[in-house]
Amino acid sequence: VSMGEPVEVWEERINDLAPYQVNSELMAKASPNAVFMHCLPSYHDMKTTIGKEMGEKFGRDSI
Repeated sequence: VSMGEPVEVWEERINDLAPYQVNSELMAKASPNAVFMHCLPSYHDMKTTIGKEMGEKFGRDSI
């Protein structure tokens, strides 16, 4: 989900982008020396307000 996108499109965006998620499961398959870098660092888990809301609504434990 990009900044500024209305909440009405979040479900569609999350479903469209889910196959491209980089998570601990994917990183476990990479080289032990692999480093994941992203130009827009943002991480929401169930400890952030938005992470909790999205987790409850879309069944995800992190975004």
